[in-house]
Amino acid sequence: MGLIIKNEGGGAPIEPGAWAAVCSGYIQLGTHTSSFGGEEARRAPRIMITWFMPDQRREINRRYGLTMHPKGSLRPAIEAMIGKLTPEMEAEFDLDHILGRPCLLEVKQKTKPDGKTFAEIANVGTLPRGMPRPAPVETRTYVMHDAAGGFIMPPEWIPQWIVNIIKESEEYIAATGAVGSNDSAAKEIPF
Repeated sequence: MGLIIKNEGGGAPIEPGAWAAVCSGYIQLGTHTSSFGGEEARRAPRIMITWFMPDQRREINRRYGLTMHPKGSLRPAIEAMIGKLTPEMEAEFDLDHILGRPCLLEVKQKTKPDGKTFAEIANVGTLPRGMPRPAPVETRTYVMHDAAGGFIMPPEWIPQWIVNIIKESEEYIAATGAVGSNDSAAKEIPF
């Protein structure tokens, strides 16, 4: 008989606090329709950025709207890792510039209505002077379209719960003819 491995969940959530981390990748999630704070639903492109936390020996991620608007949540996270953006970077920013960049993540815990506790990133800050920089890590990225504009299916290294979010995107539905579901796994965080 071979070695049997059982999936018993992801373990305990990351402890709250400030943790040194390094950006280990990003995943293009596609265009999704959502509403915030009672506003009318609107379409917006989304991404997920992933960081490796060496002290925890784990990764953590956060979803962002794909915009460099000063009031958005993505721009402050990027500026925490690379510094103030130049006007050229504000106009057109290559996300590859954040790969391998160190930062300080403020992590908090939340509890879902079903009683499950999970960790989430509350803030991305600049790594303080004198704090050891995390060692570089292997980085991974997923962009939905190749240089010719053809759709690229999500690679196998992306966890299924993230693939389910991608499958709800306008781009995935258009490329595959699949029909999206209102009961998206994007609404569930598997922690």
